[in-house]
Amino acid sequence: MDLAEQTREELMGAEFDWLLQDQEGHVALCQTSGFGDIPRSILVRGRAAVEADDARLESLACALPVTGGYRPWWSRTAKDPLSRELAMRGFHVYVWGGYRGPYWRKLRPEHPLHIAEIAASAPGLAETVPKIALLFRRARWIPLGRHLQCLRLHGGRHG
Repeated sequence: MDLAEQTREELMGAEFDWLLQDQEGHVALCQTSGFGDIPRSILVRGRAAVEADDARLESLACALPVTGGYRPWWSRTAKDPLSRELAMRGFHVYVWGGYRGPYWRKLRPEHPLHIAEIAASAPGLAETVPKIALLFRRARWIPLGRHLQCLRLHGGRHG
């Protein structure tokens, strides 16, 4: 078992968030719901690093300025204050859909955040954010396993 698979086993069933950038450099927050696909490039860094990045997202919500509003994808959005705070700061927000996925759009920011803005606010974090060949402004859902080698938090390998 390699480090990515070991980290997956340790995090299985735990809700945590991670970042992804699109081909234009815009940033999305991806919420696993305890089941989602996670890029191997994130998991291979180990559990402590993954949890530290997850914890840094709250401080990012405070450090970045509000740049505008957001458009919710469904009504349950109002129950998640961290997602709302990050969307108002330019993050696209996607959530893992049930047991089988994929990641579905939850919130779309009016003014998307660029990865360079994260680099200025959270040194070292931007370098760990995987890039995917699609545009968040057009993507209602993210077929992550088609673009990146991933492991699923629940149910084994994917992609």
